[in-house]
Amino acid sequence: MDLDLQLKHFDKLDHGGALICHLLHFPSTISPLHSNQECEPEEILLGVDSTQGGDNGAETITVIDVVQDSLYMIYVVDYSGNPTYPMSGSNAQIVLYSPDGEGPSEIIEIEGTGASRFWLVGCFLDDRDLLETFWPINKLMDAEPDNANLCYNNN
Repeated sequence: MDLDLQLKHFDKLDHGGALICHLLHFPSTISPLHSNQECEPEEILLGVDSTQGGDNGAETITVIDVVQDSLYMIYVVDYSGNPTYPMSGSNAQIVLYSPDGEGPSEIIEIEGTGASRFWLVGCFLDDRDLLETFWPINKLMDAEPDNANLCYNNN
Protein backbone atom coordinates (compact mmCIF):
# COMPACT_ATOMS: atom_id res chain seq x y z
CA MET A 1 0.00 0.00 0.00
CA ASP A 2 1.33 3.45 -0.91
CA LEU A 3 -0.54 6.17 0.96
CA ASP A 4 0.48 9.73 0.08
CA LEU A 5 -0.33 12.78 2.15
CA GLN A 6 -1.43 15.76 0.07
CA LEU A 7 -2.53 19.32 0.66
CA LYS A 8 -4.50 21.77 -1.45
CA HIS A 9 -4.37 25.51 -0.76
CA PHE A 10 -7.44 27.50 -1.86
CA ASP A 11 -8.45 31.15 -1.86
CA LYS A 12 -11.25 31.10 0.73
CA LEU A 13 -13.16 34.14 -0.52
CA ASP A 14 -16.84 33.44 -1.20
CA HIS A 15 -16.47 29.82 0.02
CA GLY A 16 -15.67 28.60 -3.48
CA GLY A 17 -12.14 29.75 -3.84
CA ALA A 18 -9.78 29.04 -6.64
CA LEU A 19 -6.99 26.54 -6.16
CA ILE A 20 -3.71 28.30 -5.35
CA CYS A 21 -1.48 25.22 -5.15
CA HIS A 22 -1.50 21.44 -4.76
CA LEU A 23 1.29 19.82 -2.76
CA LEU A 24 2.13 16.26 -3.82
CA HIS A 25 5.20 14.18 -4.61
CA PHE A 26 4.45 13.70 -8.30
CA PRO A 27 1.55 14.37 -10.66
CA SER A 28 -1.41 12.22 -9.78
CA THR A 29 -1.81 9.09 -11.85
CA ILE A 30 -5.34 8.73 -10.52
CA SER A 31 -6.61 12.15 -11.50
CA PRO A 32 -4.73 14.96 -13.23
CA LEU A 33 -6.71 17.63 -11.33
CA HIS A 34 -4.45 20.59 -10.64
CA SER A 35 -1.35 18.41 -10.51
CA ASN A 36 0.78 21.09 -12.15
CA GLN A 37 0.22 23.79 -9.52
CA GLU A 38 3.17 23.69 -7.17
CA CYS A 39 3.29 25.33 -3.76
CA GLU A 40 5.92 27.89 -2.85
CA PRO A 41 8.59 26.32 -0.60
CA GLU A 42 8.53 29.45 1.58
CA GLU A 43 4.93 28.62 2.49
CA ILE A 44 4.55 24.82 2.52
CA LEU A 45 7.07 21.96 2.63
CA LEU A 46 6.53 18.29 1.87
CA GLY A 47 8.68 15.92 3.92
CA VAL A 48 9.54 12.26 3.44
CA ASP A 49 7.64 10.14 0.90
CA SER A 50 7.42 6.76 2.61
CA THR A 51 6.50 4.15 -0.01
CA GLN A 52 6.96 1.13 2.28
CA GLY A 53 4.48 2.03 5.03
CA GLY A 54 4.74 0.72 8.57
CA ASP A 55 7.70 2.00 10.59
CA ASN A 56 9.55 3.48 7.61
CA GLY A 57 8.72 7.01 8.62
CA ALA A 58 5.72 9.23 8.42
CA GLU A 59 5.08 11.58 5.55
CA THR A 60 4.99 15.17 6.69
CA ILE A 61 3.66 18.48 5.45
CA THR A 62 4.83 21.63 7.17
CA VAL A 63 2.86 24.81 6.68
CA ILE A 64 5.48 27.49 7.28
CA ASP A 65 3.54 30.60 6.48
CA VAL A 66 -0.25 30.61 6.29
CA VAL A 67 -1.59 32.98 3.68
CA GLN A 68 -4.37 35.40 4.60
CA ASP A 69 -7.80 34.60 3.12
CA SER A 70 -6.82 30.97 2.52
CA LEU A 71 -8.28 27.54 3.14
CA TYR A 72 -6.12 24.40 3.34
CA MET A 73 -7.41 20.86 2.64
CA ILE A 74 -5.54 17.79 3.91
CA TYR A 75 -6.17 14.41 2.31
CA VAL A 76 -4.56 11.05 1.61
CA VAL A 77 -4.36 9.15 -1.68
CA ASP A 78 -3.97 5.38 -1.97
CA TYR A 79 -1.77 5.08 -5.05
CA SER A 80 -1.68 1.27 -4.91
CA GLY A 81 -5.45 0.97 -5.34
CA ASN A 82 -5.38 -2.69 -4.33
CA PRO A 83 -8.97 -3.66 -3.35
CA THR A 84 -7.63 -6.68 -1.42
CA TYR A 85 -5.86 -4.27 0.95
CA PRO A 86 -8.03 -1.12 0.97
CA MET A 87 -6.98 2.08 2.67
CA SER A 88 -10.01 1.74 4.95
CA GLY A 89 -8.34 -1.23 6.66
CA SER A 90 -4.91 0.38 6.95
CA ASN A 91 -5.29 1.91 10.45
CA ALA A 92 -3.87 5.10 8.93
CA GLN A 93 -3.87 8.18 11.08
CA ILE A 94 -2.96 11.83 10.75
CA VAL A 95 -1.32 13.65 13.64
CA LEU A 96 -1.60 17.44 13.71
CA TYR A 97 0.96 19.33 15.74
CA SER A 98 0.55 22.75 17.22
CA PRO A 99 2.49 25.60 15.65
CA ASP A 100 4.95 25.66 18.55
CA GLY A 101 5.72 21.94 18.10
CA GLU A 102 4.62 21.02 21.61
CA GLY A 103 3.62 17.40 21.01
CA PRO A 104 0.69 15.98 19.05
CA SER A 105 -2.33 18.17 19.31
CA GLU A 106 -4.96 16.17 17.46
CA ILE A 107 -5.04 12.66 16.00
CA ILE A 108 -7.47 11.71 13.25
CA GLU A 109 -7.84 7.99 12.57
CA ILE A 110 -9.31 6.70 9.33
CA GLU A 111 -12.97 5.69 9.57
CA GLY A 112 -15.22 3.86 7.16
CA THR A 113 -15.09 0.79 4.96
CA GLY A 114 -14.71 0.02 1.30
CA ALA A 115 -12.09 0.41 -1.39
CA SER A 116 -12.10 4.22 -1.72
CA ARG A 117 -8.76 5.66 -2.85
CA PHE A 118 -9.11 9.10 -1.26
CA TRP A 119 -9.45 10.07 2.40
CA LEU A 120 -10.47 13.67 3.04
CA VAL A 121 -8.96 14.22 6.49
CA GLY A 122 -10.04 17.80 7.12
CA CYS A 123 -9.51 21.49 6.48
CA PHE A 124 -8.18 24.56 8.25
CA LEU A 125 -8.28 28.30 7.72
CA ASP A 126 -5.58 30.94 7.57
CA ASP A 127 -5.38 31.46 11.32
CA ARG A 128 -1.97 31.22 12.98
CA ASP A 129 -3.30 28.58 15.37
CA LEU A 130 -4.05 25.69 13.05
CA LEU A 131 -5.84 23.70 15.72
CA GLU A 132 -8.36 26.42 16.44
CA THR A 133 -9.47 26.53 12.80
CA PHE A 134 -9.03 22.85 11.85
CA TRP A 135 -12.18 20.83 11.40
CA PRO A 136 -11.98 17.09 10.79
CA ILE A 137 -14.05 15.66 7.95
CA ASN A 138 -12.72 12.07 7.99
CA LYS A 139 -14.51 10.95 4.83
CA LEU A 140 -13.51 8.24 2.36
CA MET A 141 -14.14 9.25 -1.24
CA ASP A 142 -14.01 7.60 -4.66
CA ALA A 143 -12.90 10.79 -6.43
CA GLU A 144 -10.06 13.19 -5.66
CA PRO A 145 -11.18 16.12 -3.48
CA ASP A 146 -11.17 18.93 -6.02
CA ASN A 147 -12.70 22.07 -4.56
CA ALA A 148 -12.99 24.13 -1.40
CA ASN A 149 -16.73 23.53 -1.14
CA LEU A 150 -16.00 20.01 0.13
CA CYS A 151 -14.58 21.63 3.25
CA TYR A 152 -17.48 23.99 3.80
CA ASN A 153 -20.18 21.45 2.96
CA ASN A 154 -18.80 18.97 5.51
CA ASN A 155 -18.22 21.46 8.34
